Amino acid sequence: METEKIRVLLVEDNKDFAKLVRVYLQRYEKDKFDITWKENYSDTISELETRSR
Repeated sequence: METEKIRVLLVEDNKDFAKLVRVYLQRYEKDKFDITWKENYSDTISELETRSR
């Protein structure tokens, strides 16, 4: 049975910290999270607009 992934929109301007968050979530349960990383506000808003279509 396939479980539904948890979608995470990570907004973080520090690339190393964003990678660290991804690593920790992957440790929890490898394929449980679908992580999208955006570095700033405008990229985040664009991502949200794209997802809502």
